[in-house]
Amino acid sequence: MGLWIDHRKAVIVAVSGKGEESIIIQSNAEKQPRRFDGVRSTTPYEAQKIKADDRQDIKFADQLNTYYDEVSDAFS
Repeated sequence: MGLWIDHRKAVIVAVSGKGEESIIIQSNAEKQPRRFDGVRSTTPYEAQKIKADDRQDIKFADQLNTYYDEVSDAFS
């Protein structure tokens, strides 16, 4: 059995006497939006329009936890 995994996709390959079986699991985790370094907005109150990073980080972590659970379940 082999596993290749990153935060976007997992590829699981199992080889047995019956042949080879592959499973691909997509994370569907959204990439966190970030500002470009060195670029400042000229729009007043822009900071109030952007969600706090901690909420985005929590959402991203929740999406990854769901993904990792799916990968783990594939081995059962």
